[in-house]
Amino acid sequence: MSFGNDEIFEQVRDLPDGARQARVRELCDGDERRVAVMLSLLSRAAAFTPDGEEEDRERKLPCRLGPYTLLQEIGRGAHGVVYRAEHGDVPGQVALKLLDRKLGAGLRAVLREAGAARQIPSEHVVAVHAAGELPDGTHYIEMTLCADVDPEVPGAIRLGTSLRTAVEGPGLTPDDAAAILEAACHGVEAAHDIQIVHGDVKPDNVLVTPPRVHRRGEPESGPRRRVMLADFGIATSLAGNLDPEVAKSFPKGTPAFMAPEQWRDGSPPTRASDVYMLGGTLLFAATGLVPHPDRDLADFRAIDPPRAPTPGNVPERLRAVIDKALSSDPGSRHRSAAALADDLRCFRTGEPTSIERENPLLVAELRARKHAALLGFAAMAALLVAGLYWVHSRQISEKDDTIGAQGVTIGDLQDKGEKVIGNIDRNAGKIATELSKQGKQLSALSRTLEKTQGAVGEANDKLAAIPGNLLGIQKLVYDTGEGIRQETKRGLGEVASGIADVRNEAEEREEKTGKAIEALAGRLVEMEKERLRAEGEAQKRLTGMEKALGETREEVRRLKAEARPIAGGEVSRGVERVK
Repeated sequence: MSFGNDEIFEQVRDLPDGARQARVRELCDGDERRVAVMLSLLSRAAAFTPDGEEEDRERKLPCRLGPYTLLQEIGRGAHGVVYRAEHGDVPGQVALKLLDRKLGAGLRAVLREAGAARQIPSEHVVAVHAAGELPDGTHYIEMTLCADVDPEVPGAIRLGTSLRTAVEGPGLTPDDAAAILEAACHGVEAAHDIQIVHGDVKPDNVLVTPPRVHRRGEPESGPRRRVMLADFGIATSLAGNLDPEVAKSFPKGTPAFMAPEQWRDGSPPTRASDVYMLGGTLLFAATGLVPHPDRDLADFRAIDPPRAPTPGNVPERLRAVIDKALSSDPGSRHRSAAALADDLRCFRTGEPTSIERENPLLVAELRARKHAALLGFAAMAALLVAGLYWVHSRQISEKDDTIGAQGVTIGDLQDKGEKVIGNIDRNAGKIATELSKQGKQLSALSRTLEKTQGAVGEANDKLAAIPGNLLGIQKLVYDTGEGIRQETKRGLGEVASGIADVRNEAEEREEKTGKAIEALAGRLVEMEKERLRAEGEAQKRLTGMEKALGETREEVRRLKAEARPIAGGEVSRGVERVK
């Protein structure tokens, strides 16, 4: 069996170190990567205390933490610890979840999801009142406490537990399981209405209070339990926050309850996957079994063993609802959580479910059962009236016998006999009046019985007409289907023609584009050749200019050298002339 991280955490947290490591390896099927993840989570939780100090895991309660007074620890998991607490400024009790500050980026994600869950308007969702950071750095989420008033102890409350605890303890009847999941479906549907997907529906996240015992005067049909769904949008596995590479090897959710498309394809949670997990939780509530006990994390996204079949001891009508919700094809499941809730309501009240409404004969059978029940009640009432009539008749007969016996001995007791006869007459009058009333009631019941028999006759006539109606419906469905097929065929032909035109146009454009690209490439080659020729010519001219410049410089040096002696001679001759 594959277990989620939270489930492994709960099973091993209180074991000694040596036994803990061995049990973790056993539950992780020897997967060393997952063993490392779980041991890391356990070591962090062992050192975690809400105020950040290194001290024993068990706190001395009650104690004060910021504006809250912690009263009782009611849960502990990989995210942190949940306490029953009181807020110093507001009367009443709340559930306070104190988060491990070492979660890092995962802590911000949990707070973000808590803010989203706060928007869900449903009595079947654990409402989030506040989330943030206390003065000492502890991050917290304040939530509604799943509890009921204790009718036996004034001022006391009865805390809710997980559905898993309720099933593994006293167990549930099929009606109780259907009622609890019906309420959970309403919570999920309220979240879907505002575009929030739960993503991890399982028995551990469904909280239920103990069943109420109805007292005299209370309606028996009233709610017997408070049902609330917790941890909306918060993934139970923190592997992704520990190592991104390790996270790729783990599914986001609890393997035993995940939808096939999540396990097989790694698809993100959707409304359809929430419906699947509700179906798996319903299976667990009714039988104590999980839908996918054989999933192995070592084969994640590779192998998905078949779903465990629904046991035959589950009522047939409920088994059909479970199997539809757990369909491997998302399109074959209930279209919404509300649709699943409606089927569970119909199962509890004896009305046709969405599955049964697809079979007119089965619908007629269910309605006939209701009529039969009504006839049975009327017959019982008639028998009761007849019995009362027989009792009163016997009483009159006994009174007559008494009068006869007294008449034989009247003799000297004439006065006393007259009084006795008078009393008997008065009693006989009362009995006659009562019989008259009973007769009227019997007549009314007879009329009701006649009407009921007429209704049953009409129902039988309708039942007799059903085969003909079914043939007509089948012909209509065939004709309609044939029309749809022909229309679809024509539409597909038009689509195919349009696709061919688009493909031809695309090929023409591709051909033109190819030619343009070839022409452009040739032009680029010619331009490159022209550039190289121009660059060669420029280099040659530059070389020639450099050579000419060198020759010019040499000529200038030569001329300067010749000019200096000539200039000196001319000066000497000029001096001689002056003398």
